[in-house]
Amino acid sequence: MASKYAISGTMTLVVGDSLIGVKASTTARPRIYYVTVGCSSTPADASMIHQVLGYTGGHGTSTAVTPVPLDASDRAAVATAGQIYTAEPTTPATVASLNIPVHQRSNYQWYAREGGELYAPATANTGFVLTNVACSTGNPVLYGSFHFEE
Repeated sequence: MASKYAISGTMTLVVGDSLIGVKASTTARPRIYYVTVGCSSTPADASMIHQVLGYTGGHGTSTAVTPVPLDASDRAAVATAGQIYTAEPTTPATVASLNIPVHQRSNYQWYAREGGELYAPATANTGFVLTNVACSTGNPVLYGSFHFEE
């Protein structure tokens, strides 16, 4: 049975910067089954577009985040994670895995149907990031989470 983990992160929005990410390895193939993103800033009328992007060829530079087992008796995760990217991962020039339009006054949650999870290949320097690609106004504070299994 697969072990399940959570990662979370927060940052002040900078369009084009990734908030959180999970990185596969040759021995770990993370499968994202839950995504949430929202704001903690004073309510305003900003609309945003976030994307979950798969990447290949490099994880970028970020602050390390330790994946937390959702069952305290599970082993530590093999996949690694990060938040607040200062150098973005190398992403393919293809369509995003998820497009998430959201208003600052609301949050967004995505749950995969069984078998509909986002699968990273069991290859070094591949994985997924949650990136903001547009904001109508301001720089709200974002919070985001991935739940994944491996």
